[in-house]
Amino acid sequence: MATAQDIPTDLALEIGADLDPTRFLAAARTFFAFVDSLAAAPTNDTRIEWRVTVRSASTILALSPAPGVLDADAGAAYARIDAATRALAAGDLAHATLSEATLDHARKLADVAVGRDGVVPIRVWVCRQPILLGPEVGDTIREETRPAYRDFGSIEGTLTAIQDGKGGLELRVRDPMWHRPVHCFLPETMLAEAMGHFRKRVELFGEIHYRKDDAPDSIRVERFAPLEPDEMLPSIDDVRGLFAAAAQ
Repeated sequence: MATAQDIPTDLALEIGADLDPTRFLAAARTFFAFVDSLAAAPTNDTRIEWRVTVRSASTILALSPAPGVLDADAGAAYARIDAATRALAAGDLAHATLSEATLDHARKLADVAVGRDGVVPIRVWVCRQPILLGPEVGDTIREETRPAYRDFGSIEGTLTAIQDGKGGLELRVRDPMWHRPVHCFLPETMLAEAMGHFRKRVELFGEIHYRKDDAPDSIRVERFAPLEPDEMLPSIDDVRGLFAAAAQ
């Protein structure tokens, strides 16, 4: 196991044993994706660029901000990564408010620790303080994010589409109220109409599957209705004084 003196930067991944090249590369890619999902720079709305350092004969992947990254942005990124990783290690997903992508990266990183030869310690170092991501982190994420119950209702949000790993089309709806997008399952007959409302706000009706934290996970859509774009909604000035006038 490494000590603080072995960590050359304020952010690093320590893999506690030699891995075969495939698992090592999987751990590296997943760690970079995990960091990137948490490290958006708040002051200029861009993502922080990192530089990678790997010492010879070492299993430590160290990251440092690229030249030009503001100290304040780097410090804020370290704080977010530290808080998120500690919440994951403690199994406290309810207060972590992490995105679906971040949770997925964390689960994959924890799963890298489990192999045919036993468990390999995976530690994230933030400001030279270690946080262990054991296989129980992946188990907790799977348990907490699986659908817990279902009900009929509606969801509002912006309809988006993504390409899945097998080249298929997956629809999702995003709303600022939820930290994770909601997966949408539509019959083939509705697909063309739905794509006509791509990146527009819609209201979806159907059977909703909820997670343990009561956040919607997916909806099996029976029908949907387009909503007025935001610019068509009344402004604050339009509604100012309505309640006061009604009270007179």
